[in-house]
Amino acid sequence: MRLLDRYIIWNYIKFFLIITFSFLVLFLTIDFFDRLPRLIRFETNIQNAVIYILLRSPYIFVLTSPIVVLL
Repeated sequence: MRLLDRYIIWNYIKFFLIITFSFLVLFLTIDFFDRLPRLIRFETNIQNAVIYILLRSPYIFVLTSPIVVLL
């Protein structure tokens, strides 16, 4: 593999990860605050809320990855 190819691939992967992480944080923050009244109503502890967010992360990644590839 030539040097230029590696450079282009490395930059693409770098920006892909940055944008994916940004979308992930944005979506999870919005989702958390959207569900916050229900979490308070059912008196859910913080541990269950964190587990919910961690289990929701792969779904958000699958949802946003096609958009990120196009960017």
